[in-house]
Amino acid sequence: MKLPAALRSEHATGWAFLAPAVILVGTFQVVPLIWSFVLSFQQSDLVSPSTWVGLDNYDRLAHDQVFFDSVRRSVIFTGLFVPITLALGLALAKLLDRRVRGIGLYRLAVFIPVVTSTVATAVVFVFLLDRDYGIVNSGLEQVGVARQGFLQDPDQALYAIVGIVVWHWVGFAVIVFLAALQGIPRDVVEAAQMDGATRWRVFRRVELPLLGPATLVLMLWLTIESLRPRSRTISSVGIITT
Repeated sequence: MKLPAALRSEHATGWAFLAPAVILVGTFQVVPLIWSFVLSFQQSDLVSPSTWVGLDNYDRLAHDQVFFDSVRRSVIFTGLFVPITLALGLALAKLLDRRVRGIGLYRLAVFIPVVTSTVATAVVFVFLLDRDYGIVNSGLEQVGVARQGFLQDPDQALYAIVGIVVWHWVGFAVIVFLAALQGIPRDVVEAAQMDGATRWRVFRRVELPLLGPATLVLMLWLTIESLRPRSRTISSVGIITT
């Protein structure tokens, strides 16, 4: 039995391949998001039936100082995490975009933090940054710098967590940028070099513009990751330190 022409088209084939992902995302992302929005108009103590309160929850939220403090910290975290990860990832990718002995080992070493268990990452950094017994504070004392609170200091904890999460995600940025760099046509780079362009000019005028799509995708991905409920690594650190 022959299928109709509409079902045999490339358009239908494409949607058939996308269907499993669309169904999963819709089931586990879109539906819960819509249901959460509906619940935001209700009041519940998780025991008695929910009651509809309209915009009362949003009215209380507008006068909640804790909410605004959370938003401020989220903005600071995103404003630091995303550009630092992008810049560091691009710099490391550029260093690793060469043919030298053992380059595969270096690339693997950069990517290891991405696949490291977040709980293990949290445990290691808690010990490294401990005020009394941490290796980092011991090193600071050796150069005459006073011990720092890091995760135990409310003024430093946010910036310490930014450093931890950058370490955890920079390998992902490196892999994306490295793939994009290796996808740049070599004849374009060689043509710029034959015209007398220095390495810096080749990077700034040729490679950097061609990395635009990869940079945009990474920026969106990292922004979404940073705006999640304080990311998996941060959650692990918070649980362990408390």
